[in-house]
Formats: sequence, structure tokens, C-alpha cells
Amino acid sequence: MLGIPREYLNVRRPGSIIHWYRSVYVTKRKTRRALTHVLPVTAQVEPTVRCDLACTFCHSQELRRSRTSPDMTIEQFKHIINELHFLLALGVVGMGEPTLHPDFTRMVEYANKMGMCTFTVTNCNRHSPETSKQLVSIGLRQVRVSIDGATPESYEKGRKGARFERTIQNLARLVSYRAKRKYPRIMVQMLPFDYNYREMPDLVRLCARIGVDHISIQARLTDWGKDSYIQNTLQKGGGSIGEDFERCLRVATQIASEKGIGFHVIRNLYNNKNRCPKPWREVYISTTGDVVPCCAIADPRIKSMGNLFKEPFASIWNNKEYTAFRRAISSGKIPRCCFQCYSPDVLRKRDDART
Repeated sequence: MLGIPREYLNVRRPGSIIHWYRSVYVTKRKTRRALTHVLPVTAQVEPTVRCDLACTFCHSQELRRSRTSPDMTIEQFKHIINELHFLLALGVVGMGEPTLHPDFTRMVEYANKMGMCTFTVTNCNRHSPETSKQLVSIGLRQVRVSIDGATPESYEKGRKGARFERTIQNLARLVSYRAKRKYPRIMVQMLPFDYNYREMPDLVRLCARIGVDHISIQARLTDWGKDSYIQNTLQKGGGSIGEDFERCLRVATQIASEKGIGFHVIRNLYNNKNRCPKPWREVYISTTGDVVPCCAIADPRIKSMGNLFKEPFASIWNNKEYTAFRRAISSGKIPRCCFQCYSPDVLRKRDDART
């Protein structure tokens, strides 16, 4: 319906759908105001930073070391959901494996009860049959499964501790339990590196055989706003890798079309004509209750706008930190934590203006 992902459509909450269109209008304006009367439409709430894997490109291990507790309590989660009661969609997900939280099911069910369309992201590595059944039965609109490759060698290279065959078996079981139900829609998302991008066509074939609904390629990798996590390996590889990547992507797109499976690519390269809308439309809430501008940062030590355990969201959304952040993006003075998502040309102009 007019740009709203079908997983987020909820006829029981027509006000939230109107809210979505108001949000789109605000971000489409030529000049975006730092102060906004429109509240966010989506959020991700991080239930835990615990994980059964040690992925080379993720900072969850670092976050665990920095926190007194890796988990958000169910009471804290409910408090956040009550504060964000206006949301259209909610991701119960963060910098950990959400299904490891003992109250994951209760969290999703509470958000559903509040009328939100819920989704989660999982590595699907150690799911028991009971976990798979819960993911299907608790009312999620979408389950996104992270699989970076179509062979054990490439998949296990980046996802330390994972087992490819086990993950694929768990994914197939999840799809079989979902059977002919409309929801949850099951998506596979892939991070392409210089060692696995050639397997994109094979991953499409594999997902089509299993019965996955959609595949997403995250073509530009996040650095979490930190120099130590810069992982843009495809860009660093030079023109030959770039050309070969595009060729593999075209093949994968064609196969997806032939197989009838959804397929899209996320490049996240904003520019002066298309600046990031996230500070006007969504939020990321850490286990500590901190409000972070987006999931590409996902660390309150890098950028926190306030804390929902200490103050209401209404006082955070247009506070001094948030308005300064939005003003910087609107004026082209892109903050360091946002460099990862902007065209190099924009950043060069920013540096030239400083000198």
C-alpha cells in the first residue's frame, strides 16, 4: 500500500498507517527541520548483546565487555514499548542473538499486543525445533536469517562458531513449520565480502529450493561509526572486484526473477540530494535504554540521544542532541558516525569546506 512494506500493514491501527505517510512527507521535504512534530514509525529494541557466534565484522563481543549486564529485562522492555506505543513496526533485535534471551517470546507477544508489527533477525545457528516453532507461532511478521555464502568455507570464515549445514537445516525447518501461513515472511540477508560475493547466485538457488520468500544483499558494510571496524572490503578491492561484483549481482537478480523469489540490494550511499531519513523516522534502543540514531551505529558510546530509563521519549526526540544531529545532516555537515552511509564525494566536499 503506497510504499508501506506489506509486513507492516496493520488495518487494526489505521492511525499508525497515517503516521507512516506523515513521516514520509517530512523526510521528502527539500528542507528538513531539526525540530520535528512527527514521531518515529519504526524502532529496533535490543534485548541482548549475548551471541553464540564471534563474527569478525560484529562488535557484540566488545559491547558485552562494556556492560554490567548483557540483557534487557522484560520489565524494561515493556517500559520502552509503552513509551513507543505509536510505532508501526518494531524489531526485537540488536547486537546479539535475540532468541538467546529467556523472555524473547514474551517480548514479541507484548509488542504484538500493543498493535505493533514485529520482526527479528537471527543467525539460525543453534535453533532447536521448539525455537523454530516459536518463531512461527508468536506473531512475528518477518524473520530475517543472516547467511553469508552458499558454501561452508565462505559462510564459516566470517561467522566464527557457526556451522553451515546446521544453519541451512534449521532454516529449512523454519520454512517447513511456516508452511502455507502468510506470516512470518522469511528473508535471508547476506553480507558480501571479497571471499563470498561470487556465491550470490548459488545462494539464490539454495534459498529458492528451501522456499525462502526474499533475499537481501547488504552491499555496503557498516563500521558502527568506528575506525577499527571499517569492513568495506569490496570497495577496497579496486575496480576489478567492483565490476565482478556487479556481474554476479546481475546474475543473482536474474535467477531470483526466474525462481519467483524476492530480491533487493541495500547500498546505503546517501548524497546531498538524498540524505539519510533515519533521524526523522526511526530509533535504536540498546539494552542500557539509550536511544541511538540508527542500527548502523548501535552503540550508545558513539552516539546517545538520551536514556529511556531516565526520561520519557517525548523529551528526548527533540532535545538539544537530536536537533543538533538532524541539523548537521540537513546542512551537509555529516557526523563522523554517519560517514559509512554517504558517498565519498559528499565527504570530500565536507572536508574541503572545513579547509
